[in-house]
Amino acid sequence: MKWNKVISTVLIVSSLTGILAGCGTDAQQSASSQADDGAAVIQVVAPPNNYPLAYTDDEGNRTGYEIEVMRKVDELLPEYTFVFNEAEQDAAFTGLSTGKYQIAITNSFYTEERAENYNIPENPMGASPCGLVVTKDRADVTTLDQASELKMSPAPVMPGDGLAYQLEQYIAEHPDAGFELTYSSDPNVFVDCLSLVAEGRYDFAFFPGNYYDALVVAEDGDLHMLNDTLSYKRTIPVDTYPIIAKGEDDLTEKVSGALKTLKDDGTLEELSVEFYGFNVFEVLE
Repeated sequence: MKWNKVISTVLIVSSLTGILAGCGTDAQQSASSQADDGAAVIQVVAPPNNYPLAYTDDEGNRTGYEIEVMRKVDELLPEYTFVFNEAEQDAAFTGLSTGKYQIAITNSFYTEERAENYNIPENPMGASPCGLVVTKDRADVTTLDQASELKMSPAPVMPGDGLAYQLEQYIAEHPDAGFELTYSSDPNVFVDCLSLVAEGRYDFAFFPGNYYDALVVAEDGDLHMLNDTLSYKRTIPVDTYPIIAKGEDDLTEKVSGALKTLKDDGTLEELSVEFYGFNVFEVLE
């Protein structure tokens, strides 16, 4: 998957210029017919190209881990009918704020800023496998504890970004951490951090595994030229959540309960294996 298909789904800070998609007549007719049955219509939005979380398969069907999880949630909540839409991340979050959508599924981590502006269920819908990017000669460094002990410098992160939040939490829990964060408002820093590590300007980057695979490991990845220079070790799964419009408290509680049911009965793990190829809920050794 090329980066120009990936970047819009992972940037936390971006200009509000996304073009809304997938909101046409079919979705409106579906919403109208279901509303006649007495169920409350819930507009769910996901990015158009965010493999393996939300994408269109070779037969033209919308699928992906997060799409299928929300379909399972819909089955458990007969009082609601979920209608699925497509929009890039910036347009999706704008739509939550304006009432166009009630739920956004964008591989989103918990951050304090998001918790202030939206509703976040207590129970996660998945986990994004994240880990350390280092150069090949430091491939033995596989944990944040090791990076801290060696006083390795992390590549810059975007303020308010979910990855930044994870590192901030680590530092808060480890007052003697051997590294400090630097921040950049440039949205390209998400992908540029890989080149910065490859060039030796910084010692490591904290990065989601599925995007690393798409960018670096895949032969058609935009940064495949770095594959012989960089090493990646998945270290921890970071919980991901559906982001729900502010004020939708009843919906949030019921979605959270449904997600717990799906976790307890093994459905989330089964979908994880189907779409990721492994169980992302396990700590990855």
